[in-house]
Amino acid sequence: MTANYNSSQVGVPYVRGTQVIINYPDGVSGNPQATVAQNNAIILADMSIRNLEAIGNLVIPLDFVNNGNTPIPMVDPTTGDDLGETTTLNNIYLQVLAICRQEQVAVNPTANYSAATMGVPYVRGIQLVIDWPDALGGPPAATVTQCNAVVIADGTVRNLDMLPPIVTTLDFVNNSLTPIPLINPTTGAALGPMTNLQTVYLNVLAIIRQAQIASGQ
Repeated sequence: MTANYNSSQVGVPYVRGTQVIINYPDGVSGNPQATVAQNNAIILADMSIRNLEAIGNLVIPLDFVNNGNTPIPMVDPTTGDDLGETTTLNNIYLQVLAICRQEQVAVNPTANYSAATMGVPYVRGIQLVIDWPDALGGPPAATVTQCNAVVIADGTVRNLDMLPPIVTTLDFVNNSLTPIPLINPTTGAALGPMTNLQTVYLNVLAIIRQAQIASGQ
């Protein structure tokens, strides 16, 4: 049976991602990947969401080398319909990096976030966890796991000592369209264009939905 991703109908169960874990290993720890925890969920008469039974995790390889610019359809977060726009893994990476860096700089504005100089330690985000609870669990939240890291002579990255994680609330109600700078992944410099929480959400949802459909879920 084809899965239902439409959350616009009261009382009709649908598939909902409740947590996304995005891992960015260093040069000796494997390839980037995302893990999505999924539940059946339902919209109640008061329009609140309740999670039902868990239906397993979905693991998504993030193959930036071979598929970084492959188009990924963007979908309506409520109906699941195709929006007629596409994104790419490379763009999704920039979107996610923007929100991580905004939170990192808010906590430690004087840290070095540039990976442009070989042998010079810099602060690197190695995992992003985004939780989307139901109406009983509070607002969405993100946790950024970070460490000091260094680029070595062969151009690969090695993680060094761990740093305290950063936990933040994702305030879609009040800040969904607040501008967030896109940044250069290597230098940490602002690229000029901006994003926002809503755009980041649509980009992350795109790769999740593509993987859900490909897996038959």
